Amino acid sequence: MSYWYHFAIMFEALFILTTIDAGTRIARFSSGVRGADLQAFERTDWMPGAFLATFLVVSAWGYFIWTGNIGSIWPMFGTANQLLAGVALAIASAAIINAGKAR
Repeated sequence: MSYWYHFAIMFEALFILTTIDAGTRIARFSSGVRGADLQAFERTDWMPGAFLATFLVVSAWGYFIWTGNIGSIWPMFGTANQLLAGVALAIASAAIINAGKAR
């Protein structure tokens, strides 16, 4: 029984960490795209823009962890989960359309 308990705890931790990781990556990408009004943010190889976007997103997560409890972090987890689902739906739809299987 202890084996299954540890497996369940490991699964929960990995699920939450990978979702937060994916949410952070999507938020970093979105914050870089929002800065696309500036010419430099349009280039993906411009390191100051990548570092700035990463710093903003990681600072936001750090703020919620430092000041919040589960009541403020849980909605962020849900938002990251829905963002990931939306991106997955968009990629799957684009793949189906590009494969010529759309009606």
